Amino acid sequence: MEQRQREYVEYYRVRYRKVQDSSLYPHTAQAELEMLRAIESAPSLEAFGDLVRERALNVKVAVARVRDEQIARVNHYLERKEKVRAGSALEILRTLDERDFDDVMELSSMVTDVETRWMNRISADEHLIEEFWGDWKILEDIECDEHAEVPERWKAERRAAAQREIVRGNESWRDHGLPNIRKFDPSYTANHDLLREPRHRRKVPIGDGAFERRIVGHKRYLGV
Repeated sequence: MEQRQREYVEYYRVRYRKVQDSSLYPHTAQAELEMLRAIESAPSLEAFGDLVRERALNVKVAVARVRDEQIARVNHYLERKEKVRAGSALEILRTLDERDFDDVMELSSMVTDVETRWMNRISADEHLIEEFWGDWKILEDIECDEHAEVPERWKAERRAAAQREIVRGNESWRDHGLPNIRKFDPSYTANHDLLREPRHRRKVPIGDGAFERRIVGHKRYLGV
C-alpha cells in the first residue's frame, strides 16, 4: 500500500473512531465502517474510488448522518412535547424510508427544502404566543381601567379608555397582524386553545387563573 493510501486509511479510521461508540450515531458508525473497510481492502486509491462509486459509499455515509441527526432531533423535541418543531425531522425520516438517494446534493436539497417549509409552520405556530405575551401589559392596563376601584366620576373615563384600546387592538390585528402571518400561512387563524399546550404554556410563567383570564382578554383585544 502506497503512503498516500495509508494516510487516507488513517483519515477514515479517525472518522470511524469519532462515532463508533456514540449512541447518537449508530447508522453513521456502520456506514463509516463500511467506508473504512473498503479503503483498507482496496489494492489502490483508484480501486477504492471505483468501490466508492459502485457502492455509493459516500452517499450512504451522508444518508446515515442525516438519519442519525434527525432521529436525535425527533427524540429531543418530542420529549419536550414540541411536536411542531419535530415535524421537519419526522418528514425527513419518512422521506429517507421512502426514497433512495444516489447523490449527496440531492439529499442535501431535500433536507433544505423540508426544513425551509417547516420554518414557516413553526413561525405560524409560535406567532400567537408571541403576540399574547407581548400584549400582556396592555391586557393588564385594560383590566385595570375596567375594574380598578376609583372614584365614581372617573369610571366612565377609564372604561372609555379601555374600549379605545380594545378597538385599537382589533384594528391592528385585522389590518396588520393577521395579514402578516398569512404571508407564511394563508389559512392561519388565531387559535387560543393552542396556548394551553405545553410547548406554549411553559413560556408564560404565570399562575393558571391569571393565564386563563388573560386568554379571555386577549381574544377580546384581537377581536377573535
